[in-house]
Amino acid sequence: MKLSLSIPNKFNWIGPLCGFMLLSSHGAAVAESKVQIDKINDQNLTRVLLDFKVVKSTPYTKEYVDLNGDDIPEAIVYLVGPHWCGSGGCTLLILKQESGKWKVISKIPTVNTPIHILASKEQQWQDLSVIQVGGGELVPKTVLINFKAGKYAKRGPVSLERLQQGKVVIPEKPQWLFMDPDA
Repeated sequence: MKLSLSIPNKFNWIGPLCGFMLLSSHGAAVAESKVQIDKINDQNLTRVLLDFKVVKSTPYTKEYVDLNGDDIPEAIVYLVGPHWCGSGGCTLLILKQESGKWKVISKIPTVNTPIHILASKEQQWQDLSVIQVGGGELVPKTVLINFKAGKYAKRGPVSLERLQQGKVVIPEKPQWLFMDPDA
């Protein structure tokens, strides 16, 4: 006669918990890795902005976003202050990483926030939109910025439908940053 002993498994929660811990620690490692990458990007970006004659007291905001689908983020930098703004808005810089260093590929004046990344593309690069004021116009308008001939430039109005398919990358009232004097 064969005896069968059934022991209730009081520890059937261990497997899912270990799986959760593994996934959580992986998520934490990915988040920590992103923080380290952002810190390195910030240090390199600060050096380039200083070379570009951005003074340390200049308020700016930035976002790292892959605009061309190569899995390497570009930097979208919005500069404000007397050297970067006029009656129609302030300056937007788009920077690309080349050989581990940032290179300014576009300098776009008279831009206002919010800045959107649109679902559409031109030459494999995401289209952007900004608010433009001035130029003889009394009413602010949303303007398309797309990539042609190696740089971004303003092209014309953006439809509401196209704008709604995008996402805000720099909000209307962003958190302002100042350069680290020790960078």
